[in-house]
Amino acid sequence: MTTTKDIAAATAAGRPSNRWRRSRWWTMTALVLATLALVSRYIGMNPANFFTQQREIYLGRETMLALHICGAATALAIGPLQFLPRLRRGRARVHRTLGTTYLPAATIGGLGGLGMASTAYSGLVASLGFGTLAVLWLACTWTGFVMVLRRRFTDHRRWMVRSFSLVFAGVTLRLILG
Repeated sequence: MTTTKDIAAATAAGRPSNRWRRSRWWTMTALVLATLALVSRYIGMNPANFFTQQREIYLGRETMLALHICGAATALAIGPLQFLPRLRRGRARVHRTLGTTYLPAATIGGLGGLGMASTAYSGLVASLGFGTLAVLWLACTWTGFVMVLRRRFTDHRRWMVRSFSLVFAGVTLRLILG
């Protein structure tokens, strides 16, 4: 049983306790699942589900929108599983399989997001922000992939955490927008 004293000692040592890490993982996973439930209505590409202000733009870029939705949703769904230590250590083959699914999903989602960035409803600043987000997501994902190929596992982990943090920005946006 983890006590308050254990948590304080771990925090003082600069690392979170297992209990704290688990609670953060569950919070992240719950937010991911809520976001996936929210955006699942877009997967069918029914124009009635699109934002009213964006409907015409989305209809003109359905392919980019579909790539972004499907790629980002897949990457978002896989991401939390990759943070499970037991999966990374005890079931490396599963971790690799999920990673080889995450890589193309993130690439497709990032390219679709980049293709959609210029159409942001709230203007130039939003377009630049979404475009930058897409480029950074692609760069972090592919840098993480290169690191694992070079067997630089610590660097791989750091870059993939960055990659998932960037796809998680979509969750944060939905939290802010309500």
